[in-house]
Amino acid sequence: MSRPLSALSVRPARARGQTTAILGFTPPRTTVLAFAPDASPARLGGALRRIVGADTTIVLAEDADLEGFRHALSPALVLLCPAQDVLRFLWFYRDEHDPLALGHASERWLLDERYPGRRIPDLGTGDGRAEALELVRQMATMLGLRLPLPAPGRRGEADLTAFLEGCLGLYAALLFRWGAPIALLTDGGKRLVLADEWLRERREIER
Repeated sequence: MSRPLSALSVRPARARGQTTAILGFTPPRTTVLAFAPDASPARLGGALRRIVGADTTIVLAEDADLEGFRHALSPALVLLCPAQDVLRFLWFYRDEHDPLALGHASERWLLDERYPGRRIPDLGTGDGRAEALELVRQMATMLGLRLPLPAPGRRGEADLTAFLEGCLGLYAALLFRWGAPIALLTDGGKRLVLADEWLRERREIER
């Protein structure tokens, strides 16, 4: 890599034996996709230092050891950005607005009272997981995330889930990097959320 990634998404492994998905992007077209063994923030951070810089925005797409990753990757900006939160926002937005305009979305109300009850694809381990994965893959492609899909392997759906949740985190990180009004920092600058004026008012989200 000739220069550090501008945005990186890390979706930590959820269980022993699973892998951590790592997705990154540097304009105009440099992308990275890797799967790493489950490891501590210090060990994983040591490997990631080769591809990140001081101004890289890094998101954790799964509740994890935020402070551990922050320490391991300092001075890069490390944020928590759960993939399910991003998926819920994007899924509603996709149904109600033009997805290609998302990066330019204003601070007006984009959501409404139907938002909390809107069903989203379940990327868990249920019977409908394969269909849910395909729906999210299609949405990610529509939003312009054209990263290569992971090669088929014995982990199959587990790796694809990690990949797609990593995609969601990366997309939020890119919106933040582009200065999109809907990409906001909360919890004292530790958490990245996608929120319009409607959601900010109801959850008391502050800039």
